[in-house]
Amino acid sequence: MSERSCHKCKESKPDDMFRYQRRGGSALANYCSDCRSECSGDERLKRQVKGQTTRARSLGALATLTVEQWRSVLEASQGKCYRCHTDVGIDNLTLDHMVSLRAGGAHSLENVAAACLRCNQSKNGGFVLLMEGTELRSRREGLGLDQKDLARLLSVSTNTISRWELGHMAIRGEGAIALALERLESLGIKAVKRRINGPYKQANKGHT
Repeated sequence: MSERSCHKCKESKPDDMFRYQRRGGSALANYCSDCRSECSGDERLKRQVKGQTTRARSLGALATLTVEQWRSVLEASQGKCYRCHTDVGIDNLTLDHMVSLRAGGAHSLENVAAACLRCNQSKNGGFVLLMEGTELRSRREGLGLDQKDLARLLSVSTNTISRWELGHMAIRGEGAIALALERLESLGIKAVKRRINGPYKQANKGHT
């Protein structure tokens, strides 16, 4: 069997590795099948990043993600969806913004993850499931807050906080909850306590 040299990897390989189908019959390509597959994968990554970059800019969102960064995210995923942990293979993973572009998220390495199509399409209000009840409880206690205090700060009922922490109810709008907790944590425990004992306390007195 005759051989030819691949223009990309420069290796000599059998003609069959260069053969592809086109209208009217088969032909021989300049790249071997392995390199053609690699190039096809590269183009797919470029399209994913470029498409979302264009969308991010149209929404006024920060857009800094590079193809190499997205490739590193995919490789780190080992083909598993970061949300449901199902192994769907790297080629079937989609680029997902943990906080959506419309909700103010950035098209950046810190805000992207590899998700299966089903999870990517099942967002609730622009956010994906990021937090479980145990994390919510740990962060609440780290701020020195009881459930009633956190409920006031998040404008939800104490019963809702309790059910979230016990896992009896899914945390809705968890991306927004996570952002709110980050802001509180950046203030520090003393500042959070002042906020609880300030306007919230005065507001409650007005209703007694």
